Amino acid sequence: MIGFANVGVLSRGPAMHRPRVQPRRAKVAVKAELVQKITGEELEVELNDAELPLVVDFYAAWCGPCQFMLPELEKIAAEYDGRVKVLKVDSDEETDIATMLQVRALPTLFFVHKNELRFRFEGALMKEQLETVIEEVL
Repeated sequence: MIGFANVGVLSRGPAMHRPRVQPRRAKVAVKAELVQKITGEELEVELNDAELPLVVDFYAAWCGPCQFMLPELEKIAAEYDGRVKVLKVDSDEETDIATMLQVRALPTLFFVHKNELRFRFEGALMKEQLETVIEEVL
């Protein structure tokens, strides 16, 4: 991870100095009820046994666009409840599966149906964009 510890003191002229400010890193936990956080092992089981289409979001707690996606995924999970299953995998905790699936950017979304990858997208999507892809997958 890239840190901010080496950022120097900012100044505006000789008389005005700002103290060094340590940025706060928000650790946002996944609190979604409809969006299920799973491990790499659980993902393998889901991929093999899923009867419903899957939306799998690879994310990290420190990733801003990933946090933006959570409410969008919650909306999708509620709207498509019983027709699509929405899952999240923390790429920092599940590095082996993220590497195996070649997750290089966050968020990375996989749309899987009948154990076949139908669509993959790197970057944040709005609810309407998610709906378009899901309708194509269904």
